[in-house]
Amino acid sequence: LLFFLIVRVVLSLLGTTIATPGGVFGPLVAIGAAYGRIVGDGAHYFFPDIDMSSASTFAVVGAASVSGSVTQTISSSVLIAEITGDFNPFFLVLISTTIAFFVTKKLHISIYESSLRLMGLPWIPELSTRHFVVTANQVMKPPPACLYRRSSLHDVVQVLKQNFSLYEEDPT
Repeated sequence: LLFFLIVRVVLSLLGTTIATPGGVFGPLVAIGAAYGRIVGDGAHYFFPDIDMSSASTFAVVGAASVSGSVTQTISSSVLIAEITGDFNPFFLVLISTTIAFFVTKKLHISIYESSLRLMGLPWIPELSTRHFVVTANQVMKPPPACLYRRSSLHDVVQVLKQNFSLYEEDPT
């Protein structure tokens, strides 16, 4: 299992750094599952009371954590639950993915953003509200005209004339 993990990491690094599309999520799931299984086996070794039927739970949680940390998406927890079809460990998966997301968000950018930067493509940086000095009230036009249930046809025509250009005939 450890040999599989090492080979998978090396092949995934090769696959994601060459200039061909190959996908990122699948290899991350395989790496995370192998890592989670190794952690599960280690936990069983040090704590023999742990039921080894939970080894699959370690693998699922590992797959979600690694894929969530590298892609920096919490939605990977939902994808892992759909892939496995088992929603029993979903709470553990969600917690581990959320923790992995917040830890790696502080440490580095996601693999998708780094790929965009390496290829020289534009990417959207994080926006901060301190850059916006104009309020919505300063940008808005006067309050919009409203129609009510008992509005007359004359009221409807007046509102349309204020907000739209109405032509008697086709202008073309």
